[in-house]
Amino acid sequence: MIATIFKILFMLTAATAGLYSVSIFGTGMWSYIIIGVAGLQLVSLFMTPLNKIAALAARATGILSVIALVLLLVAATTGGSFSMSQSNIILSFLMVLLSVFGLSAVSWPIKKS
Repeated sequence: MIATIFKILFMLTAATAGLYSVSIFGTGMWSYIIIGVAGLQLVSLFMTPLNKIAALAARATGILSVIALVLLLVAATTGGSFSMSQSNIILSFLMVLLSVFGLSAVSWPIKKS
């Protein structure tokens, strides 16, 4: 039950992050990948054989979002002072949520059907 709630929260966060990055940067490969991962999570709610793939995709997305968040924070310190634009603040918040919900996939039960 709780794993399903985290999966839904991850799906919504991934879709939001993908669509927000499309609105800022335009269409790109990573935006489509994030939206595809969100779609995979949605489909895996109804098709249980996809649970293992969905959990692996969520874990990978969580790890990549941690790396991207660290790199974004390092880039914000360029020039000797810390400054981030409003869009980068929103993206970093979405990456924190993707990290938390994506890495929670470690505890998602994988049922074989």
